[in-house]
Amino acid sequence: MKKITRLITVVLALCMAFSTVAFAAEPEMSVTEVSDIQTYVSEIAGEVGIEPRDAAPPITDADIIDILQDTDTGEIYVVVEVVGYGSKYGYIDGISINNYTITPVGSPIVTGFIYIFNCGVLSSGSHTFRYSGTSYNRPWNTVNRQITFNVP
Repeated sequence: MKKITRLITVVLALCMAFSTVAFAAEPEMSVTEVSDIQTYVSEIAGEVGIEPRDAAPPITDADIIDILQDTDTGEIYVVVEVVGYGSKYGYIDGISINNYTITPVGSPIVTGFIYIFNCGVLSSGSHTFRYSGTSYNRPWNTVNRQITFNVP
């Protein structure tokens, strides 16, 4: 029993030692006004530089590529480009965002995604958005990105 417990402890320690966690503060970004969020993202989906490695790669990178404000509703959207497959979490000022859309990128093999997180109508001033994603498969990479922006 001691050998099994010791083996499990060593395996867990190795898993933690070899997992990759990346934290990076993104520079400040301005808000872009658009009237049709989904059309805008469909247009940029073909322009982003996602390079495929293999089918169903783990998350290897993520970038916050735009902050958008819907001119009709005033809602703020954050556009995140992710290379690989994994969980997706968005937070605005520390509050979890459950409202988002997904656009797959890559043809014929999907190698990444563009997520559009709906932050709702935000008050004027400074706000912070944070993205966190962990791979569904080995080596279970975790990528975090954060950006601060001002709503006029």
